[in-house]
Amino acid sequence: MAVLVLIFQATGLFGQQNDTIRLMQRTEVIDSVIVRVVQPVFDTVYISPFPETMSVSILFGSGFVSQRFLPEPSGEAYQILQNTIAKQMRLRSGVHVTAGYKKAALGTGIEYETMSQQFRFSKTLNFSDTTWYYVYETHTSMQYDTIWSDSLPDYEIIETTIVWTDSVLNSSIENSSTDTVLNHVNRQRLISIPVLFGFTLFETQRFMATIRIGPVFGFIVENNTYSLNNELMPAKLSLSQAMIPFAYFDVGGEYKFAPGFSVACKAFYRFILKNEHTGSEIFMQKSDYYGISFLLYYYF
Repeated sequence: MAVLVLIFQATGLFGQQNDTIRLMQRTEVIDSVIVRVVQPVFDTVYISPFPETMSVSILFGSGFVSQRFLPEPSGEAYQILQNTIAKQMRLRSGVHVTAGYKKAALGTGIEYETMSQQFRFSKTLNFSDTTWYYVYETHTSMQYDTIWSDSLPDYEIIETTIVWTDSVLNSSIENSSTDTVLNHVNRQRLISIPVLFGFTLFETQRFMATIRIGPVFGFIVENNTYSLNNELMPAKLSLSQAMIPFAYFDVGGEYKFAPGFSVACKAFYRFILKNEHTGSEIFMQKSDYYGISFLLYYYF
């Protein structure tokens, strides 16, 4: 029996066997460091600095200006004014500096402006000789008593007649007329400093619609202009002061057609705050202008 056991064991040692590998999984816990990051939170509102943008530009432009007479005359005066004083043609050039903040802007600068305006006056005045004087002409008529040999003596009646006679003897009232014609080009040169507050109404990559308002301080350096006086006759205007303040308003659009370049079309209104001339001419009552301007900008 013992011999058999040994035989079986020997057989097992020399026979084929499959070795089995057992893998053991072990979990190791490593102590980790937890870092807490504290983010400070402030109860404040962030405000963009002013100005957000700053631009410098030069401009060239022209425009047509109409002027209004206040109070507006009527009848003959209004017709003569309309036929005599044409629309103004204005040329502008200058440098602007504009500070922007969101959709708002504040701009200033200096501009040089020239004005030309046709003044064509034609009027015929009729005159009558109204100088009169007295001429006394004596007419004598004789009247006699028709009853002869009565108690009444003969008598005569003397009649004196006063005759009104024109200053030109032996003629009727003299009529005469004079023609007054003046064809002149009104010219004015002005240096102005605008201080305008603007707001962007609409904006795309190339187009922008804006509105501006503010005071403008004008300095007249040349004034060779005529207007009409109270008798509706030509009167040359004289300067009463060098600086003319006026309120300005415009609205329009600007289109960027190339890097740095843009064109603009704006309708404007200008109200003079202080009369720029002396005298009692009808032109003095004019207090505002309105028109349209076309501008070319170049931005540095």
